[in-house]
Amino acid sequence: MDQPDIPSVFVRDGEFYVPTRSAPGPWDPGNLHGGPTAGLLARAIEQVGGADGLHPARLTVDLFRAVPMRPLSVRSELLRDGKRIRVAQASLFDGTVEVARASGLFLQQRAMPEMEAWPDTPVPGPDGFATS
Repeated sequence: MDQPDIPSVFVRDGEFYVPTRSAPGPWDPGNLHGGPTAGLLARAIEQVGGADGLHPARLTVDLFRAVPMRPLSVRSELLRDGKRIRVAQASLFDGTVEVARASGLFLQQRAMPEMEAWPDTPVPGPDGFATS
């Protein structure tokens, strides 16, 4: 099956990510939609933090202000690099102004130990509990 022709949201120009006409949000054509912003930060976190059997478990994105439709730069770093946990962070800049930041948590995937089944004892309802 052929892949649909999906237009790029960003075009790379050296160290900058230049938004395309697919990137603006519905409220202001001069600002990016939150989705492309989050996606760009998530990809930067994945590049610096993903690998070695660790899987993404959480992504937190903070949008500090409207992200303009201008060339943007991304800086990312690894904050913690352990055997079972890895934490990475990425920031999005408009010039020298940080406009958004994201952090990602990667966890080691392991099999869960087998658990005992919940006892087949009925749990009492709220009748009979004292209320004040």
